[in-house]
Amino acid sequence: MPRVPANPAKPTSAQPVYRQMVLPTREGLLWIALGAVLLVQGYLRGVNLVALLACLLLALWVVNILWTTLQFRLRNLRMARRIEGPVFAGEPFQVELSISNPLRRNQPGLRLIDRGSHHWHEWFVAMLRSGAQLRSRYEATLPRRGRYYWPELVLRTGYPFGLIQRTLRVDLDESTVVLPRLGRLHRTRLQRLLLERPEASQSPRRPVRRHAAAQTEFYGLREFRTGDSPRWIHWRTTARIGELMVREFVEPPLDNITVVLEPWLPEPFEDLLKRSRVRHYGQADAKASQAAKHLDLLERAISLAAAILWEWSALPGARLGLGIADRRSSVHVAESTLRRALPMLETLALVEGTARPRPAELLGLLQQEVLPPGPVVLVTTHAPSLEATLSTGLRRPVVVLNVAEPLVESFFEYDAARSPRAKARQGA
Repeated sequence: MPRVPANPAKPTSAQPVYRQMVLPTREGLLWIALGAVLLVQGYLRGVNLVALLACLLLALWVVNILWTTLQFRLRNLRMARRIEGPVFAGEPFQVELSISNPLRRNQPGLRLIDRGSHHWHEWFVAMLRSGAQLRSRYEATLPRRGRYYWPELVLRTGYPFGLIQRTLRVDLDESTVVLPRLGRLHRTRLQRLLLERPEASQSPRRPVRRHAAAQTEFYGLREFRTGDSPRWIHWRTTARIGELMVREFVEPPLDNITVVLEPWLPEPFEDLLKRSRVRHYGQADAKASQAAKHLDLLERAISLAAAILWEWSALPGARLGLGIADRRSSVHVAESTLRRALPMLETLALVEGTARPRPAELLGLLQQEVLPPGPVVLVTTHAPSLEATLSTGLRRPVVVLNVAEPLVESFFEYDAARSPRAKARQGA
């Protein structure tokens, strides 16, 4: 699914916004209608008992109004919402609601409602005593990545008879960045692929010199062995000593990694995403089906990039790099800890996709940073257009992972649930 907010954006404010009202309930309207009918019937027919009963019903309605208006101070109650842990698209997470009473009198019969486009929780508090604070937890799941704006909290009470209802709406101005779906990444298989792929990019014509950010470092010369590539032969030394000598390279550890995302979308579908958010998924329309396919590839590419960063963030002492060729290119470099990897995942969550990436701008930002001395992985949705630019500008091989190719499915499962180990890290 495309990254669109589940509820529309709203203006922000520094302080919570309170709105309260007092309205009769449906039962209260029926109650007063019944009282009015009985009063009219008792008066017209001269039945005093019926008229007395009608007056009693109306008196209870008035008592409920006075009690609800004078006894309750809902505006003085304090409500809060707390989100536990990072929030990933399609995965449940915990939400904690709290309400406290700083007043000197108890507040009975309260109902706190937290209802949004993709979550709904009602919490009934029979008695909130003076100075007390109560908490309630529930589980929610948000289906799409992006920024999710939390709705206002609704506090209601109809005590004591439920004929009149007082409602307080509190807008806490809260939003959460829903991180991309991680799926399941087999890190060992991907590391094996990273060790195999760069060999095809090495060239004997390229100057051999030591570079701090190179993918492989020149270590020395040794005798030719069976299985060595003829491209590694050092012909000058071979001619001098009369024996085949090859260059020996040292592969850096795969604990460090740099991920470059190319969120490419065809230009017509880029406009379709902004205008209609792809409303024609269910129709047998060729353009809509094609748009859905490209948007699905975009989501898979973003999820793959996020899964790689999430898995590598568990390796102690490693360094991570992220480059995004979106409408505005961005580069992030950090140590591989959960706290420092989360801002990278939040940046991925807000990617919109573009038909016009800026390779020169991205390359300039990458060259300004000290990238980790590890493999460079280009995650893309189509035939790579940035591979040559990155390989030449960074002077290191680039491993291309095209989510449209079946190769990616050998180490990445988009629709699968994450492993228990990854979920345990989220809870920690």
